[in-house]
Amino acid sequence: MSHIGCLCGNDVRENDFDNVWHFVSFDLMEKFADNAPFFGLDYEPGEQSDVWHCKQCDRLILFDDGGNYVTRYMRVVAPDDLASIVSPSSARQGILYNEERFFDAVDEAISAKIDAGECPDYEFFDAAYAHGNPLLTPRIVRGMLLDGEKPLPHWYRAVMSEGGLAIFDSGDKALALPLKCWLTNAEDMAALRADKEQPPENPA
Repeated sequence: MSHIGCLCGNDVRENDFDNVWHFVSFDLMEKFADNAPFFGLDYEPGEQSDVWHCKQCDRLILFDDGGNYVTRYMRVVAPDDLASIVSPSSARQGILYNEERFFDAVDEAISAKIDAGECPDYEFFDAAYAHGNPLLTPRIVRGMLLDGEKPLPHWYRAVMSEGGLAIFDSGDKALALPLKCWLTNAEDMAALRADKEQPPENPA
């Protein structure tokens, strides 16, 4: 499957910023709390996924661990299915954020702090280009999310497992009331496997 195709036939294009989301676990954020940039964290199995949302059918299209090919489709389900998402050993708590709009919100908040003399000019992406500036680390971003006086938009608390994803309001620390849940679907996964087994087309 391509990076823009949904099983419903809709093109989920990257230039629609509202479609492209990213899951990152709290475990990964803690592992690199002070020694890596939040927006440049390396992918680790089970800890990060690119998540595309199809607005036409409400499916999620997942590219796990930084891969270039679809690994899972998920369909929206009733919140009653939450236990099947948060109970497996593969479940990871973290955040789901809109890649473009969340970045802009963080950038705007940091810029305001810099202008007010409240923080340095952070390097957002790569230590190699820091030129003496401190990194915008996961600890700093997590503090902005959870402890900031002005809440940042375009993100949710989330739980991701092999079988599903649940999102929660940013203030729902107990993860008590999911806003929305998705689960993998046997029919969709069969279609994905069939697509992967198709032989490549002969070049013209």
